[in-house]
Amino acid sequence: MHFLKIVEFYADNNHEDIFVHAMRQERSNTMAYSVVSGSYLNSLYGNYRDLASGIKRSSASNTSLVLADSTALKKGASSVTRLSFDNESSTYDGNGKKLFYKKFRAFVDTLNNTLDSSSDSENSDIRKLSKQIKELSKDYKDKLSKYGITIDEKGYWSVKEEIFELTDKEKFEKIIGEDSDFSNAIKKLAKRLNRRINTLV
Repeated sequence: MHFLKIVEFYADNNHEDIFVHAMRQERSNTMAYSVVSGSYLNSLYGNYRDLASGIKRSSASNTSLVLADSTALKKGASSVTRLSFDNESSTYDGNGKKLFYKKFRAFVDTLNNTLDSSSDSENSDIRKLSKQIKELSKDYKDKLSKYGITIDEKGYWSVKEEIFELTDKEKFEKIIGEDSDFSNAIKKLAKRLNRRINTLV
């Protein structure tokens, strides 16, 4: 199994956005997803922010990555379900990008990172939980595709910035919102994964 990290720096007013394209090649199958490093992603990773993306992530142990990723996913799963289109509709950050997209994208990045690290774990319980997260993602593939969210065959998510301009925001919140089946399921799986990896540290 080979890993390739390509880091591209996109200059903006604050030189803050770093796009890390992580490509994992296994035999003839190639998976690719991108991580946008920024304040929202860092806040989810907290003390583990150095492992959110970049060179330190590529050199860290799998156990360290699963611990960092599952901790971030646990936070992200709780925060994303509390996002509201109404609250964010007229709010912009310093880069001029809508806050809703950036916050939702941070959750997507933690989920993708968690899938990537947990699927490579030597621990069978961790891999089983990873598989459950992937299956959960795939269960919502068709529903979320209407909102600019793509979920590939491996369960990895990608999201378009146009997610903010959804025509049926109420339906989207019913899928992702705090009391939704998805919300309850992803929060439960994130907590179970985080508890399990903590027993191995």
